[in-house]
Parts: sequence; structure tokens; C-alpha cells
Amino acid sequence: MSTQKNQYYYIDKDKVIFEKIEDEIIIISQDTGIYYSIRGHGAIVWQLISSGLSIDEITVYFKDIHVSQDENVQSEIISFIEGLFKEGLIIAGQKHEHNVELEPGLINSIKSIPFSRPTFEKFENMKDYLLVDPIHEVDVAGWPYTKKNNPRNKRPTQ
Repeated sequence: MSTQKNQYYYIDKDKVIFEKIEDEIIIISQDTGIYYSIRGHGAIVWQLISSGLSIDEITVYFKDIHVSQDENVQSEIISFIEGLFKEGLIIAGQKHEHNVELEPGLINSIKSIPFSRPTFEKFENMKDYLLVDPIHEVDVAGWPYTKKNNPRNKRPTQ
């Protein structure tokens, strides 16, 4: 993947659900059942991506605050975004009109800690459970039977 500094990325909301819980972003891939944890500056980058900012615009937020680490900031952010892209959590897109409404205190949270490489943790231990969608895939037999593996749906052989 050749990442351009003026490239825009968007959270693939058809395939990904996420929630911010205190200082952590929990992301679940609905395609794979893998879930991710992002903390620290990675969580801030995720929020800036979800606000519709380009890599350049995201980098400006960090460079303005962490001037001493100018060279590393952009390369670390690009590397992090490439990882999110490879995992299928974000998609590349074109600039669109966006109303950037950053969460109050987001800039203060960037200021409060020295810049560190944004990373995410990947967890596969629950993927079999997360791939079973009990809301949409369950019939009258209930969970954990999906429509396709429900023993009540098997036709008697003659």
C-alpha cells in the first residue's frame, strides 16, 4: 500500500463496529470476528480518522503539539493507518465535506502525554462467538443455533 499524505481514510461502517470506553477504542470486525483494542495516541488517531481528516490533517494535530518529534510523527501515523487498512478496518476514499466535531478534550489528551507510536492489539479468541450474530441469524430455536446449523431445520431423510 502506497500511502499518500493527503489520503483520506474512513471507517468501514458496513464491516466494523466500534465503541470508545474511557481511553480505549474497542473495534469488532463483523467479517472476521476479530476484535481490536486501541489506546493512547492510536485511539486519538482513530477518532481523527472517524472525524474525516486526512493523514496530513491528523499529523498536523500531533506535530503542533509534539514539535520535537516532527520526523517520526508522520511516519508512525502512516504506519499505524496502514495497519488498520491491512486489517480491513478502514477504507481509502476521497475528500468529502466533513463536519469535524472532535470530542471535547481530544486535543488536551494529545497534549497530556508525550507522543508514542500508535498501535493496536488484535484478539482472535472470541471470533467464533462474534461471528454468530444472535440478533439476525437466530430463529425460534434460539442461540447458539444459527439458521443454517439449527437441528430443527434439518429435513428428515427418506
